Amino acid sequence: GEERERGAVVPFELAPAPPPEPEPEPEGQGTLRERCESLRFKAEEVLGMDLFLKVYKTMKSNEDDSGALPAFLLDQVGAQRLPIVRDINQLIACEDRVYGS
Repeated sequence: GEERERGAVVPFELAPAPPPEPEPEPEGQGTLRERCESLRFKAEEVLGMDLFLKVYKTMKSNEDDSGALPAFLLDQVGAQRLPIVRDINQLIACEDRVYGS
């Protein structure tokens, strides 16, 4: 019965489980490019494309200063969605690392 036993056991490396559906990745996992994409996707989801682009372009052009947003934009974002501004800041930093400034 030696032959049957040898053939029946398949090393795990040769038969990996299919990858699960992608989930939002925790900090520090995945490539920087994937991180950029997930940050951008999340920001677009939360703010909608138009407002996201306004905030993104404003922060990108202010990058050398404080990165602060003008009051009218902060009003549009609103207190509930304010944490997404930090994500957009991370997105810009991430893109700088991946694609260069």
